[in-house]
Amino acid sequence: MNVVKRAIATLLCWAGCLGPLSAQEPPARLTSLISVIASPNSYDGRRIRLIGYLANNGLDKTFGIYVTEIDGRNFLIANSVSLHVNSDNVEKMVGKYVIVEGVFRARKGRVADYLSGYLDVSSIKLWMQGDVSK
Repeated sequence: MNVVKRAIATLLCWAGCLGPLSAQEPPARLTSLISVIASPNSYDGRRIRLIGYLANNGLDKTFGIYVTEIDGRNFLIANSVSLHVNSDNVEKMVGKYVIVEGVFRARKGRVADYLSGYLDVSSIKLWMQGDVSK
């Protein structure tokens, strides 16, 4: 009987060490940047993947992902989502189309009238499809 109890205790300990199997992060969903800008509250707290043009998004050298290259070059921040990302990895990608992934946070209050929100970026890479930005 003690052998059975020890085996059960060992199995319970292993199960506790492994943690719940469903605790993995849900996969990011490819989402339209236009849809996120138009309805930011619908995406608040969700893990999403966006494709867009990477450019500076303010005077303080922050970054944003824009709908088009023209929007990025002309600093149309209403057509962008700000990125919270490590600038060391991103500086070389400015001026190119990228795929970003992370958790979206919708802005609240008066600032939400002209800024949709920001993305806590977990990954960013160059998008090698379509027209290549110069």
